[in-house]
Amino acid sequence: MVWFGWWERKGRLVNLTRKNIISVLERYLHSELTAENVEDWANAVEIRDDIEFGIKNEETVLDAVYILANPVLEGSLPPEMARSLIERLRTEPVVSASED
Repeated sequence: MVWFGWWERKGRLVNLTRKNIISVLERYLHSELTAENVEDWANAVEIRDDIEFGIKNEETVLDAVYILANPVLEGSLPPEMARSLIERLRTEPVVSASED
């Protein structure tokens, strides 16, 4: 992160896209990742303030990361839920989250 001067950076360093999340979920469905791996990844992503979530922090991407990072609140990650999230990420229209 030193290379990017993260302590001085304004704006976002990377953009987490729907395709990125779909890729993680597909790896889970192919047993390349465990549900715990997915949760750890989502938690690591969720706390970063230098990641843009989709197009202008779109709701679908934010919701998917929240669901994956919080299995205690949202339920475990059975394959059916992973497939449902993939479908949602592929088909829902882009809606930007309201900014505070």
